[in-house]
Amino acid sequence: AELPDTGPPLSVEEARALFPGLANTTYLATNGPALLPRPTRDRMAAGIDDLMAQGFAASAALESNVEKVRGQVARLLGAELDEVAFVRNTGEGLCLIAALIDWRPGDEVLCFGGDYRSVVHAFQGMAHRGVEVRIASPRDGCVTPELVSSQLRERTRAVALSWVRYDNGARADLGAIGRLLDDAGVLFIVDGIQGLGVLPLDVREAGVGFLAAGAHKWLLGVSGTGILYLRRELLPSLVSSHLGVTSMEDAETLHCTGDPYRVCPVPAARQVEEGARNALGIAALGASLELQARIGADAIAEQVKTVTDRLCEGFRAAGGRVRSPRGAGEWSGILLLEPPPCMDLQDLWGRLLRERVLVGVREGALWG
Repeated sequence: AELPDTGPPLSVEEARALFPGLANTTYLATNGPALLPRPTRDRMAAGIDDLMAQGFAASAALESNVEKVRGQVARLLGAELDEVAFVRNTGEGLCLIAALIDWRPGDEVLCFGGDYRSVVHAFQGMAHRGVEVRIASPRDGCVTPELVSSQLRERTRAVALSWVRYDNGARADLGAIGRLLDDAGVLFIVDGIQGLGVLPLDVREAGVGFLAAGAHKWLLGVSGTGILYLRRELLPSLVSSHLGVTSMEDAETLHCTGDPYRVCPVPAARQVEEGARNALGIAALGASLELQARIGADAIAEQVKTVTDRLCEGFRAAGGRVRSPRGAGEWSGILLLEPPPCMDLQDLWGRLLRERVLVGVREGALWG
């Protein structure tokens, strides 16, 4: 899936100028909703204006744009067009993945403590199908290939984890974990929301079977829009129970056939798109992906590494402690920074907010 020509490459400085929110704010809350860039706002505003003026015609135009954005997402992931679907958020994507797998009674899903609750809840919801969830402890806040390997059991059918943990920013080595799970015949399910858009990823090279991610963080989209990846080779084994008009192979001509209720799910990830999609949110995502493609995935990652390294160095120099892994292959855009003992965290946080430095607090540390 090739991106259209979206203009010349952008430097980090040129891209930064497209974020009006940065004019008077230092935005460190990267583990939450992103600041929207101007092109994304403009794309949404134009869509709303068209809907106001043209109604059905504008809606049809937005829908016709969905496949273009699907191609952009496929390129972002290193996937094929038929492996990508649109969902509302990460949680919905994980729930769809859980419902699609043909579980056997006694199957186990391995998860890890401290991970975001949606990663676990989606599979706990399969208890009525005989699925059991086992939660193993991370090692020093990280989920390593060695830890995953040591926790596999005969009944382990799938491993579900976050690429980047929301609590401390630790990044999992998806490639190494994917290879060992492929060798073991275990399904690999990834929550990608805290990494996509800031860290390059090739899902096929990494051996990921399923991935879900909301678009409102590093992908610079809006809430209510998300993406789902289903590996092509796994599609024939999936249980198609979440069906609607858009799920069908003949969705465009469904009401013109002799049997409009014929069940013929499309052999693609799109089968989970049961009806009207958030075409406006998808259009916004497309604008942000165009912007990110002009900057380049490697340049984005390098800039985030530079900025977070500087933050960590300054914090250590002031007597603070960095509680996020920062080694090669471990670092991410999320930091957990513990102030020195002589400094009151709530007072520091208040001072930062008054200075329009937006950051959160978690477990006795600044978090963002």
